[in-house]
Amino acid sequence: MSKILENIHAELAPPIKDHEECWYLPLFDVYHPKKPGQIRSVFDYSSKFNGVSLNSVLLTGPNRKEMMAVTSDSQHMFHYFLVREDHRNYLQFLWHNYKDIDNDLVEYRMRFHVFGNSPSPAVAMLGLRKTAQASEKDFSNRVTRFVSRNFYVDDGLTSCTTKEEAINLIKDTQKALAMYGNLRLHKIASNSEEVKKAFPANDLASNLKDLDLEADSKPLQGSLGLS
Repeated sequence: MSKILENIHAELAPPIKDHEECWYLPLFDVYHPKKPGQIRSVFDYSSKFNGVSLNSVLLTGPNRKEMMAVTSDSQHMFHYFLVREDHRNYLQFLWHNYKDIDNDLVEYRMRFHVFGNSPSPAVAMLGLRKTAQASEKDFSNRVTRFVSRNFYVDDGLTSCTTKEEAINLIKDTQKALAMYGNLRLHKIASNSEEVKKAFPANDLASNLKDLDLEADSKPLQGSLGLS
């Protein structure tokens, strides 16, 4: 939660006017057994009040598909896309004033889209595609094709005929998303040592940073619940 507030992804909520509606999001922490040192704060969009949840009245967007071989990930993608100001009252929550748990609770509201909200994947995917389209004047339309056809929310999966093609595609996509959307493409994984060596260690999937693909046994790569 400190990161959300420090990055101004949430804001202090103004008083609700007589003609306005609002919705409060329950907030809880989630622990992942494979990431014991990390805690993720999660908003419960499926929590019901009088039989209605926020997710039950929001559209989810179309189903997505297309999953292939070379993988990458857009870091914290939802947090790069603003929620319209007139919609933020539906994303209010209570947290301690000045981020100090000894202070009283005050009202905040999210400024950016967050994980768990039904429309967030569709909104983020649309934003990602618009970012790629905007980059076409500086980059080839293959970046747009890759982002439009081979991304499932924040995960990009594709395959290329040569190592050079794979390197150029991912590097161009990194530059395009960073230049036009301040987005970072990382967690890159490939079955090619040359592709891996073309990127700095902090851009690679965590279990590949110190791996010799020619000598070491290959770890199982997971993406979108698939191995």
